[in-house]
Amino acid sequence: MFGGFSLLFLLLAAPVAGEDTPAPLFITIPRTERPWTLEDLLDGASISKRAAVVKDFVQWAPQEGQPGTQQTTAYLAYDQKHLYVGFVCLDQEPEKIRAYVTQRDQIVYSNDLVGVIVDTYYDRRRGHAFLVNPYGIQGDFTFTEPGPPVEDLSFDTLWYSQGRRTSNGYVVLTILPFKSLRFSPERQQTWGIILYRSIPRNQEYSVWPAVSQKMSGWLAQEAEARGLEDISPGKNIQLNPYGFFSSTRFLDKETNQFQRERLKERLGLDAKWVLASNLTLDAMANPDFSQIESDEPQVTVNRRFEVFFPERRPFFMENSSYFKSPGPVESSSYRQEPLTLLFTRRIADPQFGLKLTGKVGPYTIAALAADDRSPGETVRPGDPSFGQRAFFNVVRFSRDIYGLSSVGLIWSAREFRQAFNRVVGFDGRLQFSKSTGVNIQALKSFSRDLAGVRKQGTAISAGLDHSGHFWRSSLEYGERSPDFEVASGFVSRLNFRSLDGSLRRVFRPEGGWLVTWQPYVEGGVLGDYRTVRQDYYGASGLMFNFVKSTSLSTDYLYKRERFGGIDFLKRLYSVELDTHRSRWLSARLYYGGGRQINFSPTEGLPPFLGQGTEVSFHVTVRPTARVLVENTLLESRLLTLDQRRAVFNNNILRSKFTYQFTPRLSLRVIGQYSNVLPSAQLSSLEYSKNFSGDVLLTYLLHPGTAVYVGYANLLENYDRRLVGLGSSLARSPWDLLSTGAGLFAKVSYLYRF
Repeated sequence: MFGGFSLLFLLLAAPVAGEDTPAPLFITIPRTERPWTLEDLLDGASISKRAAVVKDFVQWAPQEGQPGTQQTTAYLAYDQKHLYVGFVCLDQEPEKIRAYVTQRDQIVYSNDLVGVIVDTYYDRRRGHAFLVNPYGIQGDFTFTEPGPPVEDLSFDTLWYSQGRRTSNGYVVLTILPFKSLRFSPERQQTWGIILYRSIPRNQEYSVWPAVSQKMSGWLAQEAEARGLEDISPGKNIQLNPYGFFSSTRFLDKETNQFQRERLKERLGLDAKWVLASNLTLDAMANPDFSQIESDEPQVTVNRRFEVFFPERRPFFMENSSYFKSPGPVESSSYRQEPLTLLFTRRIADPQFGLKLTGKVGPYTIAALAADDRSPGETVRPGDPSFGQRAFFNVVRFSRDIYGLSSVGLIWSAREFRQAFNRVVGFDGRLQFSKSTGVNIQALKSFSRDLAGVRKQGTAISAGLDHSGHFWRSSLEYGERSPDFEVASGFVSRLNFRSLDGSLRRVFRPEGGWLVTWQPYVEGGVLGDYRTVRQDYYGASGLMFNFVKSTSLSTDYLYKRERFGGIDFLKRLYSVELDTHRSRWLSARLYYGGGRQINFSPTEGLPPFLGQGTEVSFHVTVRPTARVLVENTLLESRLLTLDQRRAVFNNNILRSKFTYQFTPRLSLRVIGQYSNVLPSAQLSSLEYSKNFSGDVLLTYLLHPGTAVYVGYANLLENYDRRLVGLGSSLARSPWDLLSTGAGLFAKVSYLYRF
C-alpha cells in the first residue's frame, strides 16, 4: 500500500502553487496617517483622497455578472497595526434592510451583511472571512478550497467593527489588527482579497472582484491586495486564564444516593505564543472545557452507527481545519466520507496540551499533543487502569503543489498503558482544471490492546469530482478493513468496499421567482472486505431555490441493506422546505418516511422492517431586533408493517429565548423535553423521559474576555421512592426527579502582549 509514498515525495518537491496562474485584478492599499472612525465614512469626498476605493460590485447570484441592484462603495487603507475596510451601502428601500442585535459569532446570515475575505498567504487555499451587519455585529470564520468552500467556524479572533443605519442605507467600518492574523514575514506583502455584500430579501450576493460560478471556488478568483509594507503581527503572547465556580446537587446513579458539592472551583489557563509571523504555539493547563451552550438536539435512537456531535471546546476548535484531509466536493448522507483522523471529543478530560499550527512557504504544519485522564477515572480503585491516563499525538504536514493542488502526510497515536493505536497515511487534493479534481486518502493502522493482542488495518478513499456552472458530478471509491482502527478519530463504519457516483444539473432561469433548480441522480454499491455485497442504493431528487431566501428539496431513495444476516429493501422519501422570506419569521421543515429497519429489537427477536417517519421543524421568530425565539421539534417513530403497532416513538421539543440588551450583554433561557417510548415486546430501547432547563446571563466583551452566570436543572423519570434505598433505580411513567441541578459562574480574561 505504501509504495505510493515514493510518488508522494516526488510531489513534495513539485513547483509551488500559483506559478502558472494568470495575473488577477489587483488593488493598491495606501497607508493612512491616522486611525479611521465610522464618521470618516460619512464624508465620502474626504476619505476618497486617502483610501483605495472600490465601487464596481457585481452579482455572484442571482444574476451572475450583472451590477449589484444597490450601490456599494468600499474604502481600504492600513497603518502600522491595522487594516481598515469601510463600506457605504446605499439602499433604495432602507426600511426593508434586515438587521438584528445578537452576540458576536451569532450573527444571522439572513441579515444584510458586508464583509471582507483575506487570503493572507495568497495561496488560494484558506480564506479568513470577517462579516458585519448594519448594527456592527461581527461574525468570522475560515474556509478552505479548492472546491466549494468548507467552513471552519472555530476561527475566533479579536477585531473591531462599527455599524450604523442611515436614512438611505447603512455604513460599516471593519478594523483588522495585524496581530490577529498570520502571514509571511516578507517586507512587502501581497494578499488575496474579496469584498462582499449580501441583500437577503433579493437573495442577492454581490462581490468584488467578479466571482463566477463557472469556476470551482472563490479564492481562485480573488484580487491581489498590494501596497502592504513593513507590517507584522509581532511575536505576541496571549494568556487567557479562567475560573469556573459551581454549586451542584446530583444523583449518583451507581450508589443511588444524592451528592452535593457546595462550592467547587476549576482554574485553568489557555496560552498562545506567536513564534513567527506565521507559526502559532497554543498551550493549555487544566483548560477551559466547561461547555456553556448545550449541543443542538439530534435523533440518536435506532441508529446503526454512531451519531457525530461537533467539538465545542475553544482549545481544540481553533485551527482544527489544519488537521483535516481534503473532503469530497459533492457530499451525501448515503456515502462513506473520508475519515476524520482527529475527533477531539475522544480526548474527554485533558490536563495539559500543546498545539502548533501555521504555514511556512508552501508547507502547512499542524501538531497536537494532549493527555486524557478519563480512562483512569471511569474504573474503580484497585483496577490496574485506575489513575492512569492516555496520551494523544497527532501530526499533519502538507505541501502546496501545481497551482491549487496539495499533498500531505498524517500521523496519529493514542497510548494507554501497554496498549496503543497508531495510524500513518497520506492524503491530497489534485486539481486538474478550474472545475475538476481528485481527493485521495490512504491510511494504515497498528494497534495493540491491553491483553497484548495486535492487529493492523487499512483505509483508502479516492474521489473524482467536477463542479462547473451547469454540471456537477463525482465518482468515489472507499474501503476500510475489519481491523482498521483510529482511536483519535471518528469512524462510523468498518469492513467495507464501496463505489458511489452522482450527477447533478443546475438550471439557472433568467429573471422571475425561480433562481435555480437542480435535478440529481446518485447511486452506489457497498460490500464487505471479502467483496460480499452488503448494500446498494439509487437516489434521485430535485432542489429549487427561489427568491426571498426560500428553498425546496425532494428526495427518493431505493436501498437494499444487509443487517444481521438479513437483506432489507428500503424505500425512503423526504421533503424539506427552508424559508427566510420575512424579516421576523423563518422556518425549516423536514418530513421523511418509508421503510426503515428496527436496529434495536428486543432480545430474541431478529431485526425487522417497519414503517418509519422522521419530522423536524425549526422556527425562528424575531419580534424585535433584540429578541430571538427559536423552537425545534424532532420526532422519530417506527411502526410494524402488518398491524401498524408502535415499535418506538422518540420526541424532542426545544425552546430557546434570547434577549440581547446590548451587543455585549444577553440573557438566554432554554427548555428541552425529550422522551423515548419503546414497545417492550418489539424494541430493546430504554423507556425514558426528561426535561432540562437552564438560564444564562452573558457579558461578552470580546473573544477570551467574558463573564457567564447561570443555573441548570435536569429532571428524569426515575421512581423517587427507590432513591437512597440501595436498590437499583427504576424508570417511572409519572415521576420527574431532579437528578442534577446547580448554579455556576465562569470568568475569563484575555491578555495580549
